[in-house]
Amino acid sequence: MRKSVRLGLLLVVMLVMFLLFAGGLTVLADGRRHVVRPGETLYSIGRLYGVNPYEIARINGLADPNRIYVGQVLRIPGGAGPPPPPPPRTPPPTSAPLPTWRVCQLLRENPSLVSRYWTEYVTVCNPPGPRWDDRHHGWYWPR
Repeated sequence: MRKSVRLGLLLVVMLVMFLLFAGGLTVLADGRRHVVRPGETLYSIGRLYGVNPYEIARINGLADPNRIYVGQVLRIPGGAGPPPPPPPRTPPPTSAPLPTWRVCQLLRENPSLVSRYWTEYVTVCNPPGPRWDDRHHGWYWPR
């Protein structure tokens, strides 16, 4: 009877050791490690790798999952690596320059801008030559 209890206990201990050792090999075999950077939490790291943060804490033997420090190397369980970085964003197309009449209209509507863009206002909005006068319905030469 004592021999069977000892044998049973030995088998249980071996099974527990095997599970712990095999779990460690699984984590180490795929080589996924993460170095904690400033501002990262276990939750954000878990989201990055698609892993439950409590699983990361369990694998790394963290008693308090809220206590990680910058530079700490964490083993990440699971098979897939972090998702690839998103493709670089393309800048929005540049808008076409405003037509001359619109620039002049904006400058006339906003007199405070005229002082800043006086040269443009004088050269673009007041070209030399005859001008149309709406009051007299005719062309005239400015003085």
